[in-house]
Amino acid sequence: NMILKSIHIKNFKCITDSNEFKVEEKVTCLVGKNESGKTSILQALVKLNPVETGAADFNILEYPRHAVSEYKRRVAEHNTAEALTTKWALTETEAKLLEELIGPIANRVSAVTISKGYDNRVACNIGFDEAAIVESLLDGHALEAGERESLNAAGDIRALRKKLQGLSSLTQRQHTLQDHLNSCFGNRLAKDVVGDALIARLPKFAYFSEYLQLPGQI
Repeated sequence: NMILKSIHIKNFKCITDSNEFKVEEKVTCLVGKNESGKTSILQALVKLNPVETGAADFNILEYPRHAVSEYKRRVAEHNTAEALTTKWALTETEAKLLEELIGPIANRVSAVTISKGYDNRVACNIGFDEAAIVESLLDGHALEAGERESLNAAGDIRALRKKLQGLSSLTQRQHTLQDHLNSCFGNRLAKDVVGDALIARLPKFAYFSEYLQLPGQI
């Protein structure tokens, strides 16, 4: 699984804005007075990918009480609030998965941002737009200048598939590219496929506030 590097929480219980803070590789200890938000940080983080799926949603009742009326007006205008933003480092497994999907541009991905707001949609951002991924796939399949001339203007994966389908005949490299698009993306955008693949690699979070003492030999 990917490695959690930082957390930023907004608009959750007593937390208006936690500011972004790092998560250390071995131990991160939250220290503060009672009712200062330590538990709220953990409860917000667990909502990203909880073991108990019933605990996954951000609820308007968890929005900071002093700002609920204003937020209800925002919701009425279809403008939901931010809640949790996390940054992750890729392990070798995710790096290889990305390279297989989007080509050599994957080597430039140093961090992945995964967020979730009060709309309860998990969003993933690797820092590249669709056009950059199209260019990376053309490079990764070693298309020569003549083979990619009619494909360069494709702004996203769907447009690239359409341009390939519109060619009267395909070279072997163009065929290989087309097969890759069909098998990896179907009719979806690259950002959606990549996002789902990385979100599936999130670790599961469990929150608990007490534990039973076990016999020493255990």
